[in-house]
Amino acid sequence: MSSRVRPRPSGSPARDSNGSPTKIAKMSSASSATRRRRTSSYSEASTPLFSLDHAVRLSVIATIAVLGYMVVSYLDTPMADDLAGMQRRALEQQQSDSNAASNLYSGASNLGNGNGRRDRRAPIDPSTFSSSQVYSTSVIAPWYKCDPAACVLPDCQCAATRPPAGLDPASVPQFVTITVDDAVNAQVQDPPLSAVDSVVANPGDKTSCPARLTYFASAQWTDFRALQILDALGNEIAAHTWDQASPATADDVFSALQAFDVFAQVPAVTFVGFRAPNLKFDLAELATLRALGLSYDASMTVMPNGTNTVWPFTFDAGLPVSCASGNCTGAAPPSDEVVAGKKPAWKVKGLWELPIYTIPDPETAGVGWAVDPPVDGNTYYAMLMNAYQDHYNGNRAPFGVHVHAAWLLDDPSRAVAIHKFLKDITTTETSAAQAQTYPATRIVTNKQLLTWLRSPTPLSSYVTVCPPAAVSVDVSSCPGTGAPPASCSYGSATFKTCARCPVSNPTSSTPVPPLSGAAPAGSPCEPPTGGCGFGSFDASKCACVCVAPTGTEACPVNSGLGQCDAFPYPDPKTPGAYLSCADSVAAIKADRDVVAEKVKASSTSTGGGSPTATTPSGSQFNAIKGSTGGKASGALVSATVPNLVVLLAAVLMAVGAVGGMTM
Repeated sequence: MSSRVRPRPSGSPARDSNGSPTKIAKMSSASSATRRRRTSSYSEASTPLFSLDHAVRLSVIATIAVLGYMVVSYLDTPMADDLAGMQRRALEQQQSDSNAASNLYSGASNLGNGNGRRDRRAPIDPSTFSSSQVYSTSVIAPWYKCDPAACVLPDCQCAATRPPAGLDPASVPQFVTITVDDAVNAQVQDPPLSAVDSVVANPGDKTSCPARLTYFASAQWTDFRALQILDALGNEIAAHTWDQASPATADDVFSALQAFDVFAQVPAVTFVGFRAPNLKFDLAELATLRALGLSYDASMTVMPNGTNTVWPFTFDAGLPVSCASGNCTGAAPPSDEVVAGKKPAWKVKGLWELPIYTIPDPETAGVGWAVDPPVDGNTYYAMLMNAYQDHYNGNRAPFGVHVHAAWLLDDPSRAVAIHKFLKDITTTETSAAQAQTYPATRIVTNKQLLTWLRSPTPLSSYVTVCPPAAVSVDVSSCPGTGAPPASCSYGSATFKTCARCPVSNPTSSTPVPPLSGAAPAGSPCEPPTGGCGFGSFDASKCACVCVAPTGTEACPVNSGLGQCDAFPYPDPKTPGAYLSCADSVAAIKADRDVVAEKVKASSTSTGGGSPTATTPSGSQFNAIKGSTGGKASGALVSATVPNLVVLLAAVLMAVGAVGGMTM
């Protein structure tokens, strides 16, 4: 109950003791004189100490109360730091990021990266040059030159509008991927799982495989045990930075992989893919991905173009299409250089691009949605089906359904729409509602798609590799040890892990803090204190394995710490080449110094950690026993009660002080 006194709003009727409006007659000059006499008589009788009227007393009370509350709020910052509030804000932030990304991605067919500015800076004859034709995400750019005789699989693929290895479009599988971005925890993991519930990945095959997803997982807010289970069930876990940093540095990318390596026990060296948060990337980031041993990026958008849609490619010959959301300055040349026939020097050997093929907007021609279109389930189903038919009946470039879990939570009909779409394209029987079937459909993870791209075969000889036949995952015990997962709590941040809890909450700057306690007797080898750095722990060797791009020797392990201090850093002067390990150490340090200066200049900081996750109810978890979750934190109550007590005391003191003025 509030102790504050509310003054009657101006213009509202006065009320008697029963709450009924009092009748106010038109005041005459006589009644005005009477009122003045009554006021004078009241003042003389009460003799206040400071002669304050009612309004002034209320102002004093309000001022003291507000000052008291400001002091309490300033001193007691944990007031809002409760678990439920943190989870709610994280979810709201994910939805905000999703909405912002949707607004950004809607322009995927437009120009990007200042190409329009280049045209204005270097005007040319419009009769010989069309910006909309040259700077496009739907056609191969005129500056792109790739020799298919020199660029051969499995590590090099020229951009083309036909399937690799000269295969006919009608003979290849129509691949479908479902990708989910951001953190994995109990609040967001059910909708994506429900979308693939009971969906068959390989219709018509003798052995049916369940559909699986690709998770571009950020470490902040992720429950590591939940991520470990998703990996065990055959879903792909790919990189997405720690906390949505973009463009991402090597530390941004690998800090999350270090935490996943230790606390989710998903080895860092098994990661092959990356997606930039909000699809905001730059050329240095793409080069860094390959240097870190990753095989593909999935951040660029491509506008479907019927039988001329661009298939996945590598960057060995540079950039074949324009960027819609990333910064490709240096790879997409200015218009005057395009006309002059100059070829950009930028390239990254061996890095694949698995593009996000946009879904055409149903109302606006030339606009495509990469993720999370702002529509309901019915409209989204129609968009997916129309776009899929164009792919299937076109050149069968891979088709993708790309979402944020928060976007699915915002409107449950969207997950239902995805489920119906997947069911309809994998059915083997026609009906009155569906006259066409799609027997070439194969639902795969990005990693499985990449495996086929490197060694393509026609559908007739393609064998779908099913994920592990895990019909039951017991979350009450960890694989290998049989011990229950550890529950790690750091105030409002909690998670479960099959490793020992760290002594502090993991963050992007310290992704693997020292583990608490001592390793139990007979336990397997553990990673060194602080993790492996730019590497992954190999328990069979009890040593860290450092990352490196294919064909390049990894930097040695630091003999004193047992960690990987460096990776072969991209040579800024020679595209496709790498620095020596000694020079790589210096380059990595220079990058970190730049980041530190930016952080210092902005005076901002980011936290880490993961909210508690509970057992999901999606089909992949139907046989899971136990729970990965915990109870809500009591931080809100413990922090709020003292606040209210102090605030109430301040108000009462104010009332008493003002009351004393009139005694």
